Amino acid sequence: MNQVYPDQDISESRIPVYNLVTDSTLPLCNYVLIAHNITLSSLEQEKLVSFAAAGNHVFIASSEFDSVICHSLGLNLTYETQLFSKKDSSFRFCNPLAGSKTFTIPVYTRSWFSISDSTANVCGIIEDMDKKVVMLRVATGEGSITLCTLPLLFTNYTVMQPGNSQLAFTALSYLPRDRSVVWDEYQKQGRKEDNSVLRVILANKTLKWVYFLSLTGLLLVLVFETRRRRSMVAVVDPVRNTS
Repeated sequence: MNQVYPDQDISESRIPVYNLVTDSTLPLCNYVLIAHNITLSSLEQEKLVSFAAAGNHVFIASSEFDSVICHSLGLNLTYETQLFSKKDSSFRFCNPLAGSKTFTIPVYTRSWFSISDSTANVCGIIEDMDKKVVMLRVATGEGSITLCTLPLLFTNYTVMQPGNSQLAFTALSYLPRDRSVVWDEYQKQGRKEDNSVLRVILANKTLKWVYFLSLTGLLLVLVFETRRRRSMVAVVDPVRNTS
């Protein structure tokens, strides 16, 4: 990202999407979310569309998309079982200026977008050999939303292969370069702070003292109650010689 946007501020987000897009202090930006699977509520998807309409640009790459965001953008997403043929896993950029070379990415489930709303302002970016679009950009309000069903395109598996190093750069270049970038890590790593089930107790000084004192008390009980005890030995009079 530093090479694609050398002059822009790039920050990492470790908070839920809803918290980010409803932050009124956040300047206009490019929001990038790349994950194998994403989990977004219906409300978060609606807020994302509003976030883009306000002048931001959203880029999401995932193997699956919920119908809420697709329908709100006038799109349909079709899934089909992968047939393990080269034709199903070979792709190319729709714009010849981006290069006419085809590239291969293994996919487990074949999926592509189709337009359900003829008024939608859609630009195809990547398609398969059947000209089914797997990555596109939809203009909404003052911004745009880019959806891609090939998250593997942005991993080392693809980038490190000879001749494929420019694919991720080309795909990301569809975002405007005059905006800062917010890179989402929440969908992959969660919150940055402690995710332990005891985080509430440990964050409160009083609760933390009670917790550790209770553990200490239990430990003392275990030490003293489970130690080896000597059983009482009955006093037996010796047998007397009565002969």
